[in-house]
Amino acid sequence: MKNFFKATLLLLVVAMGFTYYHEQKENEPKSSVIINNENVQNVTSEKDVPNREEHPSKIELVRTSDVPLFLQTADEWKDISYGTDGDENMAENGCAIATLAMIGNYYGFESTPATVQEWAQNDYYIYGAGTSWEIFEDYALFHELDFLNLGNNIEWAKEELEKGHLVIVSVDVSQFTDVGHIMLLTGYQDGKFSLNDPNDDLENKFHNYNWYESSIIEEAGMNYWSYSL
Repeated sequence: MKNFFKATLLLLVVAMGFTYYHEQKENEPKSSVIINNENVQNVTSEKDVPNREEHPSKIELVRTSDVPLFLQTADEWKDISYGTDGDENMAENGCAIATLAMIGNYYGFESTPATVQEWAQNDYYIYGAGTSWEIFEDYALFHELDFLNLGNNIEWAKEELEKGHLVIVSVDVSQFTDVGHIMLLTGYQDGKFSLNDPNDDLENKFHNYNWYESSIIEEAGMNYWSYSL
């Protein structure tokens, strides 16, 4: 009989504990992470902070220029044949072609890297050296654009940009490239340059989303060419 009462008492204690546990769970504050139309999370308490792995933060990148940007590695034309060395395609050799396409498009022509390559063929390509600088003036003549060869004078490049003109720059080995490379300078203000890099990426470079000190461009630059209507 004594053992019966002990067992009954133990069962009663367990039942009371089980009931108390569920009452406490029901009274716990509920998480309320709300996603609004802007995909911004409104967190009402520290308990509501979402797991970072499940909800990675999103950084909205804003380009420094509204000049049309063409990447030579874009799927639309990366495999187009261009050049006589390396992979012989736009992805590897097409920086000058893509840069000229940006200029043509900006000034109202229906230019893309594909159309510029169709015009240029391999006529300007020099084996082991890349695209000849002669292409820059010939492209201006083809579209009847005003053109200036500014040499390696960054001050003249600044003046042209301040007038609203576009300036091609040929850069040597630098933070922009491991080899020679062609880019488009799109603006100059407060002592800094904006640019369109046709070989940019969103993993390591972010060149099209930053302003660059004059000293950085001057150290990298070898020659400048200006285009305007």
